[in-house]
Amino acid sequence: GFTNLQFLGLAADAAESGDWTFSNLISSVQTDESRHARIGGPLVSILIENGKKAEAQKMIDIGIWRSWKLFSVLTGPMMDYYTPLE
Repeated sequence: GFTNLQFLGLAADAAESGDWTFSNLISSVQTDESRHARIGGPLVSILIENGKKAEAQKMIDIGIWRSWKLFSVLTGPMMDYYTPLE
């Protein structure tokens, strides 16, 4: 999802700064995040196949909204206040 981009960039920045421990930690978190994200597709398919389309849609709506809120909180201030203009 949205956070995978942040994890990859953060790990790369840490490695570039020589902080290999933090880089490896963030890379490990990113792989867990990717694995958890892959669980959603099959789950939604199973729900739809069993006549639970409304529940599947609700889960998707809630998941996207929560991801977007977290993404905007984590990246918004950086983009608004800490991005160099030159």
